[in-house]
Parts: sequence; C-alpha cells; structure tokens
Amino acid sequence: MSTLLVLAITGFFLATRSFVLEAIARPQIEATLGGEVEIGRIRWLSFDQLEVNDLVGQAPGWSGPAGEVIRIDRAVLDIDSAALRSGRFNITAVEVEGMRIRFAERIEQPGVFNFESLQPIAGEGSLGV
Repeated sequence: MSTLLVLAITGFFLATRSFVLEAIARPQIEATLGGEVEIGRIRWLSFDQLEVNDLVGQAPGWSGPAGEVIRIDRAVLDIDSAALRSGRFNITAVEVEGMRIRFAERIEQPGVFNFESLQPIAGEGSLGV
C-alpha cells in the first residue's frame, strides 16, 4: 500500500514539472501553429488549464528575427481533461495576453513571406488558428 502511495506522489510530482508539461504540450502547440515553438515557462493553473509564458513560434526554414512569426507573453490553454485522463492532449481554447505577430519577406525572394511556411495540422483535436 505504501509503495502505491509513493508511486502516486512521485507521478503527481513529475507531472507538474515544467519540463514534463512542456514535453506533453509542445507537440500539440507546434501542430496547431505549424512551426517550431520555444516555451519559456509552463505550469498548471487548474486540472484543465495550463499557463504558458514567453512562447515564441518560428517559421520552418527561416532563421533569426525574420523567422519569429509569433511571440506571446502569456497564454492560458484550456485543455480537455477527459481526453487527458485517457492519454490524449487536446487544447480546446486559448486566451492570450501580450502578443506580437511578425510578417517578414525574403530579401532574395520578393513575395515569399515567413507565415506562408507554417503548416498547421488540421484534424480531430486541432485548434483552428
């Protein structure tokens, strides 16, 4: 009995660590955006809400400041807690505070913009952007 309690406490402790939350949330956020993301900090607000701070979305194939398509100071992600209990991570809504969107054009290819290289994945569990 005490072994189960220790395992449960250890599991809960690990599940609330930022690096674990990031590993769970990052693939869904990247699929929704269609590019790579960097996350400064992520933490639980409640069982069905996560807070993400200092999120930066990069356009694939773009580097430096021109590749930074979106920067969000703070976002609250509503997640489907029923799906989470069954091992899936679905974002149902997003509330954003402090956001900057950057549209950049390639100098060597006029008319080609950073946001055009984003490839959001549509389908069940995706969040329309």
